Amino acid sequence: MTTKERVAFCTNIQKKHGQKIIFAIFALFISLYFGAISISFFILFVASFPGIGTLLAFLMVFFVYVGIFALHTGFCLILLKIIRDEYTILGDLFVPFKNFKRTINISTPFALSAFASSFASALVILSIGSFESIFSDVANIQNNTTFIVIIYIFLFITLLFNIPFVYLPFFGFDMQKKSPKEIKKISLILFKQSFKELFSGYIAFAGKQIVFFLIILILSFLNIKVISNLASVISSFFLFFVYTSIMLMTARIYQDFVQPEPKVEISSIEKIENTQE
Repeated sequence: MTTKERVAFCTNIQKKHGQKIIFAIFALFISLYFGAISISFFILFVASFPGIGTLLAFLMVFFVYVGIFALHTGFCLILLKIIRDEYTILGDLFVPFKNFKRTINISTPFALSAFASSFASALVILSIGSFESIFSDVANIQNNTTFIVIIYIFLFITLLFNIPFVYLPFFGFDMQKKSPKEIKKISLILFKQSFKELFSGYIAFAGKQIVFFLIILILSFLNIKVISNLASVISSFFLFFVYTSIMLMTARIYQDFVQPEPKVEISSIEKIENTQE
């Protein structure tokens, strides 16, 4: 399948299953938003106790990132099932939590990189002043340019590190009998083989959305109160739609490499590994 055909296919999927995808991304957003708020307060409470409290707080932060990866995997599962024309429900978003131990092992590249990046971001904040000075006006936190810049730098660094593992969620679902170590290896192999397809697919299908998101993001940094506030809110929501387009294209490319023909058993991917060895 060519890039043009993939774009046409993904566009048709969005039209045909748009409502289901919107519900899924909304559920993902709500889960992340309220989950993050609830856990953040608990982490701050635990961290207030010196010694063991700090260690527990760090451990909890790590598991928060594992939870984010689990939700990401669940969303990818929904997209993959839609592409394969299989029955899917909103509950599939939480399927990775059923075998959380396996999810922890598969998510280590993301969880560790996100943890390291957030730790580095915290050090940057402390070098600027203090957490109290950054978060002194909680009601207007979106107006704190320093905070926003640091957060987006953290997201960008984590994204760069995890691009080679973009197929992890899909392999984690398709290869239940494979060990997490093998899944990571095969995911990297397929990334190398399909890098050209991924790059051209992202540009062709999500390129305009990415540009629009960056424009809105730049507007949020301006010192024009009304425009900055509105742009900040829009950019936060729009980021999820950019993410959806990118992962939908990723799922389509994954399907092309793993199952080039409908209803072919997932044994073809074994050949990818064998040809590399």
